[in-house]
Amino acid sequence: MTFIPNVDNTQVGPSRELLTASTELMYHFVPHQADGESVFRILETLTGSATFTVNNNSEWDMATTALSGDACEIKTHDNPRFYPQQWGQIGFTLRAPDAFAGDSFAEWGHLNYSQNDGVGWGVDSGGLYVWVKSANTKTKVANGSFSNDPLTGLGPSGLGWTNTEHTRFTIEFPSGNWQNVVEFCVYLPNGDNKLERVVAHRWNPVTGAIDMPSTGTRAYARIDNGTNATARAIYLSELWGQRAGGRLNAYRRGISQFRTGLTPGTTPIPTVTFRKKSGREDIPVYVQGFEIVGNDKDLFVYLRQNATLSPTSYGNPNSTGTNESAVEQEITATGSNSGTARFIGLVPSGGAIISLDQQIYPRIYLYEDVPMSLYFRTVSGTSASTGVMFRVIEEW
Repeated sequence: MTFIPNVDNTQVGPSRELLTASTELMYHFVPHQADGESVFRILETLTGSATFTVNNNSEWDMATTALSGDACEIKTHDNPRFYPQQWGQIGFTLRAPDAFAGDSFAEWGHLNYSQNDGVGWGVDSGGLYVWVKSANTKTKVANGSFSNDPLTGLGPSGLGWTNTEHTRFTIEFPSGNWQNVVEFCVYLPNGDNKLERVVAHRWNPVTGAIDMPSTGTRAYARIDNGTNATARAIYLSELWGQRAGGRLNAYRRGISQFRTGLTPGTTPIPTVTFRKKSGREDIPVYVQGFEIVGNDKDLFVYLRQNATLSPTSYGNPNSTGTNESAVEQEITATGSNSGTARFIGLVPSGGAIISLDQQIYPRIYLYEDVPMSLYFRTVSGTSASTGVMFRVIEEW
């Protein structure tokens, strides 16, 4: 059982109720030395000669070279959602042993898709800090001005942060702009050789309100040289997100799109494609399933992510208004056999209804504006005219 500490460490939730709910771990990522990094977990953006690798210590090595402008940024594809009455936590375990000078910095925290709202930790030439970003305006608080503990060994805990050692940093909050409370915490070894939770800074309506309209955010980390041409790195060994304090019953909306008159042969062809609309990237969307009818041949079916489609003509799904869906559809492409397969199945002649029930298959989510396409081909020969219905679920 997990207890959520209050200001005075009583075990209550965001509405002052005694809270003994188990946490739900929404994601937990650690580096895999043998496999490198999967595009289904981490999205990396490299500028200049910066690199993102897994080192021999099983750490993500986010490194710049001695060039100004070098930067390495990572984001999780998963965008966990936090709602009123839910306690949430984003966590990172990392070390930042190198010096920062000039306008260079490293940051870790969580951001929405457009990166204009979020909270996190950072380190720059002035040392450790926390930050809040709201409506694209960032406010930083240096550790010397932390509300609770500066983490220098001179605060109430008597504990200090050592940048060469792995440290667990967390950001803990009840979600919703109606409460505006965020706790920035670290877990440091104490004299009993145990990790002690230290609340370093508490951001609340007294010290500054937080307006974070987006409930879908994802973990984020960045190291940036700015104009300072010095090689440096940070090393991540773990990142996670969890929540507790109430069961979520999101408003779920089923969206469907059909395409008819296809005559598949032995070369895979795209049928229906969905991608998120601009401005709707923070809404979770996952594949519900698909239906195939009219085929007189057995078919292989594929869900392919980020396939190259040509031509393309995206529009609203069947009988759905512009503002009534988080996705748009494409049904004109002939395409190519590209992209990364997320699901492969077999449909017998005569057709079938395939439901990707989450109790059997893990949910297959649409990421950002990356298209998800349903392909098929025959086992042999050419099929008669075949129709397809592709379905997704949106969580508003």
